[in-house]
Amino acid sequence: MPHPGLVLSYQLAPSVRTVPRSSADPRSERRMHRRALRHLTASVGIGLLLAGSAACGTGAASSDDTLVFAAIPSEEEDNPRQSYQKVVERLEEATGKKVEVKQTTNYNGVIEGLKSGTVDIGVLGPFSYVLAKKVGAKISPVAVLAEDKKQPTYLSYGITQGDNKDVKSIKDFEGKKVCFGDPASTSSYLFPRAGLKDNDIDPDKDVKPVMAGAHDLSILSVKSGKCDVGFAADTYVEHTMPEKGRIKKGDIKVVWRSVPIPESPIAVRNDLPKKVRNQISSTLVDELNKDWLVKSGECKDAESCVVASDAAYWGYLPIEDKDYAPIRRVCAVTKDKQCEGEEA
Repeated sequence: MPHPGLVLSYQLAPSVRTVPRSSADPRSERRMHRRALRHLTASVGIGLLLAGSAACGTGAASSDDTLVFAAIPSEEEDNPRQSYQKVVERLEEATGKKVEVKQTTNYNGVIEGLKSGTVDIGVLGPFSYVLAKKVGAKISPVAVLAEDKKQPTYLSYGITQGDNKDVKSIKDFEGKKVCFGDPASTSSYLFPRAGLKDNDIDPDKDVKPVMAGAHDLSILSVKSGKCDVGFAADTYVEHTMPEKGRIKKGDIKVVWRSVPIPESPIAVRNDLPKKVRNQISSTLVDELNKDWLVKSGECKDAESCVVASDAAYWGYLPIEDKDYAPIRRVCAVTKDKQCEGEEA
């Protein structure tokens, strides 16, 4: 029986402490926002309304000569068509169809559009892709945007002060004041909670949780001693914070690493003609990368070439549904509210 309406949200327990947000360096915040935007989940805009989505509009399904491509705006571009201009152009040439770009305010709109048939191709976060499948969207991931040619994954890190000799692994987090980033974050909340449970530590009872509010604040709270230990995505520990001058070598040490976490996919509806699905996937993977675009003359050089969103990305790599098994496992282990959903 269809669910009349499901709203996903997460409420912090009254005992959980929070750390106030500090001012951030706008130059470095850009990269942090981009990563956060791709991995934020339920409580910050993925309210999933199965009965219909205002965010996705009430337009009819795409026609035989049109494909609808849905994405949420990035921090750098308010208009997804600008962010995905080369993607749209290449897909139009490959399929012979017009590609209409539909902007949604959050992943809810993309999910509902893919589920209802008003969207053919959608950009999703890793968690929202898993959620979309869970609530009945008949879709497959075909490509994922990567910063280099390696398989696009990242890690969650468990950290402590560099000179803390009492904490050598995540097993030592028990009884400690633990900083999490945001309850809607895959890498600073969901995967850390699973990591604690895997080591027989109840994240609600066996530690003193502190919601720092973001990856950078979790790191700074550990550095300052506000938290004994904490969690953050690998890129914040290794690149973002050192590049900002917020931490230096020796301030922080990594004592736990998660399994690889998959990045954000482009997904297509399974009921599109097989030929069209193949055209979409092969175009994304074979042509939408800096190497091909420079070689074909569409880009002057790799450094300035923008495949999608910004020039930091190399291009698209293939991805499969099985690559998102780590997120499904984390949901099974944690049973967190972010993972709730029902088959329609």
